[in-house]
Amino acid sequence: MTQIKLIWAQSRNGTIGRGGMIPWHQRADMQLFRSETTGKVVLMGRKTMESLNGRPLPNRVNLVLTHRAQTDLPAGFQKVARIDDAIDFAKRTANDLVIIGGKAIYEASIKLADELLITYLEAEIDGDVSMATINESAWSAESVLAGPADEQNDYAYRVVRYQRR
Repeated sequence: MTQIKLIWAQSRNGTIGRGGMIPWHQRADMQLFRSETTGKVVLMGRKTMESLNGRPLPNRVNLVLTHRAQTDLPAGFQKVARIDDAIDFAKRTANDLVIIGGKAIYEASIKLADELLITYLEAEIDGDVSMATINESAWSAESVLAGPADEQNDYAYRVVRYQRR
């Protein structure tokens, strides 16, 4: 059965982005992201795709949600017009769907998700994109990983896996 997962990192104040980029360096979060998405179908918005500088994520099917029919995508990306199209693609390929951003896609798909995997950075970080607080009455939370700030991670962090109740 195809599972739908949303994955992101955010600061204490909800920041997930600034100027079209992620405003921190967290090696542990990147390793977690890689392990949770490799071999899966990933869905992203056009701006998230552009932040990858035209390079699809390796060993993943890279789907881009865009309503712009004229948008030409770099090699390695496939266009979908609706979230349901991405879900159908994942089901047809007997794979899980991992939604990797941006904010509008998270907001539109959270009601469809089976799981959320969120890295919480122990810092207040200025940004221009932030996420709302998770409605914990709809989700069961389990802390799965934590670590300190160090030479490879700008901030102390904890990772929480939420399963739909």
